[in-house]
Amino acid sequence: MSDLPRLKLGSLHERHPGLTQALGDSYIEAACVCWARHHKPPITVSVKRENTDELRLVNFAIPDARTTDRERNRRGDPYR
Repeated sequence: MSDLPRLKLGSLHERHPGLTQALGDSYIEAACVCWARHHKPPITVSVKRENTDELRLVNFAIPDARTTDRERNRRGDPYR
């Protein structure tokens, strides 16, 4: 396993004022759907912190069919 610091996905609303828990959870769910289309967890992502790019390890949940379908419906994606 990697020695990279982990990127915590949960509780976005606690770190970002103006973001509700429901909206933060929805963003996390959408990111997991997108990542799962092309990757298996864990993945390495680059994040910008102030003026520095930093690598983080993300262990995301593979979404179930219902979650994947919900995201496709939101985007208007006709392909299933």
